[in-house]
Amino acid sequence: GDRVLSLSVSVGLSMVTSPETTVDAALRDADAALYAAKNDGRNRLKVFDPAMRANALLRLQLEQELRDALREGGIQVHLQPIVDLDTGLPVSFEALVRWNLEGVGWIPADRLIALAEESGLIVPLGECVLDLACAAIARIRRESGQQVRVAVNTSAIQLLHPPFVSTVLDTLAAHDLGTDALALEVTESVLIDEAGIGRATLTKLHGYGIAISMDDFGTGYSSLSYLGTFPLDELKLDRSLVTGAMATATGAAVLGGILHITESLGLPVVAEGLETEAAVDHLRTVGAQLGQGWFFAKPMTCDEAIDWIVSRAPLSRGTAVRSLRAVPRDEAGLG
Repeated sequence: GDRVLSLSVSVGLSMVTSPETTVDAALRDADAALYAAKNDGRNRLKVFDPAMRANALLRLQLEQELRDALREGGIQVHLQPIVDLDTGLPVSFEALVRWNLEGVGWIPADRLIALAEESGLIVPLGECVLDLACAAIARIRRESGQQVRVAVNTSAIQLLHPPFVSTVLDTLAAHDLGTDALALEVTESVLIDEAGIGRATLTKLHGYGIAISMDDFGTGYSSLSYLGTFPLDELKLDRSLVTGAMATATGAAVLGGILHITESLGLPVVAEGLETEAAVDHLRTVGAQLGQGWFFAKPMTCDEAIDWIVSRAPLSRGTAVRSLRAVPRDEAGLG
């Protein structure tokens, strides 16, 4: 018709230099080069070299190992506390995915997530992490008496998965947890969901009482106009903002401006990457309410988290800590 389409192409090229090379082998090598072209940003040509074959085989092996781990219970979560900077008491724990692959060791979380997204396993991985996180926080609540919540990282792909809302609610029910026990952490990539599916999903979950936290704020789009249109209960400042605020006057001014705006919106702020007492004192002084980092605790197993919270939070059993939701949305003037 009258529409103009812009096309791009990724090409993998293998050169046949030996008469012993079979068609299948040539296509296999070309496919490895094609994967490298896509992995390097697409819309380009890559010529095969033997390292690509090794990388492709390793990726296939890791993908199969991940499938086995999801099926056989090889995925773990470790928990890192988020602490009220004024009282020093834990408010919640962030659930961090861990995979200890036999013969290889701990697979870095960013590599695990990338593998899950590339292989189409991000949804089952997310469901596994959600289930493990809810099981852990149910046990922590039961054994410590503290009504803390668990924060679970959630990808944009999960939000676009139609059964996601029912999966979240069913998982909470399976562990006898109310919606106040869970916060979903999303990154700024959900802000550019033009179809609005992710936003609708978050709004529905928020309506059930599940808290929504914007993770790594300050590293992506960071459009402040979005803060009034998304159902947010909390912002997590990326550690680069925290480090910058400690290092330069400009960084301190940027952080101060963000905190001033979020305070007017009624959004509590978590400062990530707190590793020293000086950093904690500085962030408390400039207005951050919550903190997370090695100064308080490294990521821990569930057993270690229970010991940590019992020793750190000398509250009477059953006493609830401060909620994430400092100001209801309508009271913040955001509708």
